[in-house]
Amino acid sequence: MPSTGTVGRYLTPGGPGVRLDSCLYSGYKLPTCYDSMLGKLIVSGLDWKGTVRKASRALDEYFIEGIKTNIPLCREIVKDSDFKNGQFNTSYLDTKMDKFNLKASSSMSNEDEKLKNISNLIKKIKENRDNQIK
Repeated sequence: MPSTGTVGRYLTPGGPGVRLDSCLYSGYKLPTCYDSMLGKLIVSGLDWKGTVRKASRALDEYFIEGIKTNIPLCREIVKDSDFKNGQFNTSYLDTKMDKFNLKASSSMSNEDEKLKNISNLIKKIKENRDNQIK
């Protein structure tokens, strides 16, 4: 899936137990010859269930515009019940790949609506806080 192009918006995940090793930045131009591992997202937690939840959140926060990535695949993997239950082996992708939806647009289909709802919620919280101060 290697892709060339220029990275547009580049939003990275963070927080305790989330580490990103990457050479990318907004405006980075990918050459035609490069190592296809442009970044490595590393997530750790106290137990498997918590680590998978943290990975899911980190992947939802991760956004790279302008090039194709495997972020949609990783989002599908952390949603998979076998993966969540730790039921996988080296043939996991061979047996599951056809079940995954790899279209970023459908994987993140309601993002604009979610952002609007979050924005409205923040606005209401601020209004309530301001009303309580008066």
